[in-house]
Order: sequence, then C-alpha cells, then structure tokens
Amino acid sequence: MIKKQYLTWFAVYYLTTLMIPNIKADFREVISNLPEYKVLTIKSGRQSLTTYFSDTILKEYGFIAFTRWEVQPGDAILEVYEMKDTQAAFGVFSIWETGRRKLGNRIPIGIENLQIGNSVAFWKGHYFFVLISPISSDKIVSVFPVRLKKAIDERNLHPASVFQLPNRNLIRSSIRFYLGREAMDQNPIIPSQLSSKLGFEDNAEVAFATYKPEGFALLLVAYPTASVANKYASTIQTFLQSMISKDGIYMKRSGPLLGLFLGPLDAATEVLESLQYQATVEWVYEKDFVLRKTEKKRREIVTFLGVVSQSVVSTGTLILIVFVLGLSTGLLRVVIIRMFPNLRYRHENIYLNLGSQKS
Repeated sequence: MIKKQYLTWFAVYYLTTLMIPNIKADFREVISNLPEYKVLTIKSGRQSLTTYFSDTILKEYGFIAFTRWEVQPGDAILEVYEMKDTQAAFGVFSIWETGRRKLGNRIPIGIENLQIGNSVAFWKGHYFFVLISPISSDKIVSVFPVRLKKAIDERNLHPASVFQLPNRNLIRSSIRFYLGREAMDQNPIIPSQLSSKLGFEDNAEVAFATYKPEGFALLLVAYPTASVANKYASTIQTFLQSMISKDGIYMKRSGPLLGLFLGPLDAATEVLESLQYQATVEWVYEKDFVLRKTEKKRREIVTFLGVVSQSVVSTGTLILIVFVLGLSTGLLRVVIIRMFPNLRYRHENIYLNLGSQKS
C-alpha cells in the first residue's frame, strides 16, 4: 500500500468539484425569476470597469463579461461582473473598494456583502454584483439582493486557501484573495518584491488576512501540490535572507500550504503554529431541489427495502420456530416410547368379516 503524507491540492479541488453541480446560471434567465422587478439592460461594454478594477486585474481573476442594468421599482443600477467561477467572484469581491472598506458595513441579507455609502457589493455563484441605489437607506438595498440570491441556482464557495487560514484572532473583514501580482501589488502591507516570488505562474493562490491585536498580516499561499510548495519555499527563503523588513517575515510550510507572517517573532509563532494542512472534503452548501428529490427517492427505496428485509427475517424466524418445534416433538416421542414400550405402535391387522350373513 502506498502511503502519502499529503493529499495533493489538485485532488482536493477535483473531489470538491465532483460534489458540486458545475452549472452556471445565465443572468438573462435569472431576470425571469424576478417577476416583482423590472430589470432592463441600459449599458454594455467596458466604459465603467476602470471605476473599481483595471483590465489586468480582471484578467487575473478570469473575467468573462460586464453588463449594467436598471432595476425598477427603486431606480437602482446593478453592475454585473461575470467571472470564471465562484472563487474568482469572491476574489473580486474581496478587493472591491479596498481603500474605503473601513467605511463600509455589512447588512443582514443572508449573503456576504459590503455596503459603502449608496452602493452594496455582494457575490453569488460566479457573479459579482454592485447595486447602486439613489438613497443608501433605500429598501431595495436590503430586499433586492435577497431576491437575486434566491433566483440564482449556484452556491458560494470560498477558495480553499481561505478555509485554511488560522481562525484564532482572525480579522475576517481583512481577508483578501489574490490570483495574480497586479492585484496583490495594490495591497500596501505586502512588500512589492515578494509578489514576483510566490509562483502565480504555477497556479498559486494567495489568501491575505490580518490578526488581532496589532493587525500583523499573514500571507497563505496554496500550491497545486506539496512538491511545488517545497520548491517555492526554498526560493522564497533564499529571497527573504536578502530582504530587510522592519518587524521581520517568518515562514512555515505545511503540505501544499506556505505561510508568510509579516510581524515580530512572538506574534508569528502564535499564528503559524495553528497553520496545519489537513486534506478534507466537506459538503459546504445546502442541497438544491434536485438533490432533495434524489434524497427523497433514496429514503423511499430504503423504506421499501426495509419492509422486504423485515418480511424475509420474519419468514425465516417462523420457519426456524416450526423446525425447532417439530424436532422437539420428534425427540419427545422417541423418549416417551423408550420409557413406555407398551405404548409402541403395533402393526396388527384388523379384519372385518363382511361376507357372513345371519340365517
């Protein structure tokens, strides 16, 4: 038997993909599931893309298309970014309005979001949305995203590297997800020289987060395999030896994960000791209608098989009881005959004289 210390990152991703329906919702069909709203396209093209993202950054995240829609009632504008997958949509959401995120707040709409002024950003499936309302307190901001969420039959799935971030003292609002150098270089906390050494060309993905109380940062780099991670760990370690940092940069590798902590040794020790890669595949989303229907059929089959198995067991038990009773009766008869021989059955013929007649 071949034992592997770590399950490859590709294997985890592949198994997770098998568990999740790879069906992307068409946004024009989504609109038809919103009968209470009138959603009309008002503009298409790339004129307003530079408002939040550069073309290079969007390309890093697998950008597909951009459209703008007018939502009535409410006079709101909905900007729709179609990305390659749900992880890419989360990545774009995580870097939206980076410089103003501290001014934002989350609203209770049952989906990950961020409201800044009269705009609220959220993501669902492989779509990233920005809803712009004329009035920041408008009801449409709190109601329309909920309706849109229910209309899109896709699941939100965070990147695997984000799941692997140590949870203790994690500042969740600080989480960022990078798939390229251009987006990472926009983060002033990360040394610009470091992004070119992480291996984005070899499909590396990076989760960034800060930790309480001082707010020191952790870069968690996820590679396709442990061997690739080991190769880049050696390269990065050599690079860090020639790099001057105010607080220091400390590194730890665990399987295909490489943690880089930007801060003093005591804080780095506390965070990095919690970094332990465990290859697990979990059901991370609720079952949709098709799966619920399949589950119902499975329960019906199980119930039917239960009835059949109970009938077989009952019949077998009855046969066993009859067999035991018959055997016991036969043994009892043999014992009685041996104890009382006079009771033995005698083979005597009895003749009836039917031919004689009285004279």
